[in-house]
Amino acid sequence: GIQLGALVCLVDCDDQQQLLFIGPDGGSMKLLNGTELVQVISSQAPLSRAMLGKSEGDEVAIQIGQTRQQFEVLWVH
Repeated sequence: GIQLGALVCLVDCDDQQQLLFIGPDGGSMKLLNGTELVQVISSQAPLSRAMLGKSEGDEVAIQIGQTRQQFEVLWVH
């Protein structure tokens, strides 16, 4: 399952993919991996906490105010 130090690819309901690296700190940093942009998020961020323990194919949902965001885990490294 997803844990600290994982590189995760999520896809949202609009088929938009995003690469996330779960770090101990460093939220809001962005890294360039070849031509792909990787967003670093803190392990304490709501999205990180929702992803921990999930695996490929699992759904991840977070509530931000009145908005519910839902993602599918495409892959984990």
